[in-house]
Amino acid sequence: MNYTPDMYVGNIEYLEALPDICLQIDELIENPYSSALEIAELISRDPSLSTQLLRIANSPFYGFPSRIDTIDRAVAVIGTRDIKDLVTCVAIINKNSSMPNDYFNLQAFWKHGVFVGMIARNLAKKATVKILHKERLFLAGLLHDIGHLVLSTKSPDLFGIMVNRNLAEKHEDFTVSQNIIFDMNSMDVGAALLRKWKLPTSFQTIVKNRNQIEKLKVDRLETSIIHIANVEAGKAGLSGSVVYEDDSIHAAALETTGLSSEQIQEVVEQTSDEFKSTINAFVATPRGENAKLKKQARVVAT
Repeated sequence: MNYTPDMYVGNIEYLEALPDICLQIDELIENPYSSALEIAELISRDPSLSTQLLRIANSPFYGFPSRIDTIDRAVAVIGTRDIKDLVTCVAIINKNSSMPNDYFNLQAFWKHGVFVGMIARNLAKKATVKILHKERLFLAGLLHDIGHLVLSTKSPDLFGIMVNRNLAEKHEDFTVSQNIIFDMNSMDVGAALLRKWKLPTSFQTIVKNRNQIEKLKVDRLETSIIHIANVEAGKAGLSGSVVYEDDSIHAAALETTGLSSEQIQEVVEQTSDEFKSTINAFVATPRGENAKLKKQARVVAT
């Protein structure tokens, strides 16, 4: 039986559903009679999540001039829709950081996603075309590689064969390796999972097409920014991939964003400093792992 990506993500033990808090906040936001205070009260019921959100709110990630001491204050200054995306990021990372996986150091995987999201968020401020809801690019960046996690979690043996093939066939594009072994690729699978989660269609487009910018007619600008951010995160030594990926930025992405190499490098340097000061608020690093993760550009199973 040949599986489609939608069929493939139909029953995944760890990734099959968004955390409950995400769904509950979404219901409140879509309810015209709910208030920001109700959203803050819902978040405050989870002390661990509340503490984590306050750490992020008081980090260079936002750079607020005064300290944020309460969740209701955080919701007020960040905004209800942006706080929803932030909660989604944190909840997904926390829920999926301890699942069994032979092919990823999950802390490194999520750190890569956070770094890509942070670069994308900052690149969006410099693009020649105005982008609404720049903060959403952080969540899109976090999830851009989620298809790799799905394949390696659901079909670890096949994923291992794919990794070995990709390493043996030097410089074979990873989508080629995946299509040969799985008869589908991680970008289509990732888009299918986001569709199942009912995340915005723009996110699905970004995940599915981040390496095919020239073919896009919708969401081209946002997809281009995520593409650039992913390439630059890999160049900076924090790659989330266990397979070969082209480390050059597509010309179509540069043309679409209007960004110069100098602007991109300026953003990457700025984001690197923010990332170092912020990352532990998003992804907890086990003791003894700091030195190892700093050197880790990619994780390959042996």
